[in-house]
Amino acid sequence: MSKAHPLVTVGVPIFQGEKFLKESLTSICRQSYPNLEIIVIDDNSTDNSFYLCKKMHNKFKNFKLISNKNNLGAWDNFKKILQKSKGEYFCWACQDDFFDEKFIEKQVDVFLNNKDIIATLPSYDLINYDKKIIST
Repeated sequence: MSKAHPLVTVGVPIFQGEKFLKESLTSICRQSYPNLEIIVIDDNSTDNSFYLCKKMHNKFKNFKLISNKNNLGAWDNFKKILQKSKGEYFCWACQDDFFDEKFIEKQVDVFLNNKDIIATLPSYDLINYDKKIIST
């Protein structure tokens, strides 16, 4: 593990997320930060979520994909991701989150330059189904 670039795990629990999944996972996978582990666990979706995840998995080397044989429910799916995480830092991402390409890089920079900080809450925009910003 590099001191300059400690491993960051991004945990993405998935269930019935096909509407925004491709765009969301693309924004996570295209981060500028060089030492990233992305763990995606599909909780037995019945839509095309797992298929979309599998296509992304084949494109990106740091993408780990797991499909639950049975639906565990949100809490147990979240715990499973945490148990598989190897990162020094951890970031949750929802199946409908879109990240700026420098999102992880900026968060890690905060931690590396401020030893007293243990968590970050970045700014965000809420966007409706028409992709219009409804709150900042």
